[in-house]
Amino acid sequence: MAVLVTAEVPGQTPEGYDAMLQGLEPLVRSAPGFICHAAYSDNGTWRVLEIWESSKAATDFFAE
Repeated sequence: MAVLVTAEVPGQTPEGYDAMLQGLEPLVRSAPGFICHAAYSDNGTWRVLEIWESSKAATDFFAE
């Protein structure tokens, strides 16, 4: 069953997010079980959403 993983990063800037994404995007996109990623800024908090095929796939990726 697919799962939605969310994170909130207070104080993140668009520049900081872009720099982080530049390094991580290739790893995430090639991770087994990854489906999609989205993020947006909301009143000074960066909200990140990812969909994974399973909680195990997400847990395995974040554990590495």
